[in-house]
Amino acid sequence: MQTSTEPSFDKGEKKMNNDELNKILENNRKWLNGEPGGEPAVLMGANFKGADLEGADLEGANLRCAGLRGANLRGANLRGADLWSANLRGADLRGADLRDADLEYAFTDGMKTDAETKINWPMKCPETGSFIGWKKD
Repeated sequence: MQTSTEPSFDKGEKKMNNDELNKILENNRKWLNGEPGGEPAVLMGANFKGADLEGADLEGANLRCAGLRGANLRGANLRGADLWSANLRGADLRGADLRDADLEYAFTDGMKTDAETKINWPMKCPETGSFIGWKKD
């Protein structure tokens, strides 16, 4: 993966280079395939603003509160990823797979999607008050 900005964890606690990111993604792949040495990707709070993560396999990854603003995630596999409160503003998710991803409290305004983007938005009705809905033709 090439990044236009060096990925780093928030608050300056830990910086991560592309080799370290690739190692995390490789271990995540092993974990998904049940191979030895595999472990789920934990990238909670990571800053990937403007990063090029096209085609990345982040299935099941912990990306809670991650900064993905303006990131290129075209064709990425984010199936079942934890994107709770992640910043996806302006992120390019065309062709990405976000099925079963936790997008609760995620910032999604300006997020780019297309007909190939796989996403199942959870439908939640408010506990009190009213809401407006419409049917898509």
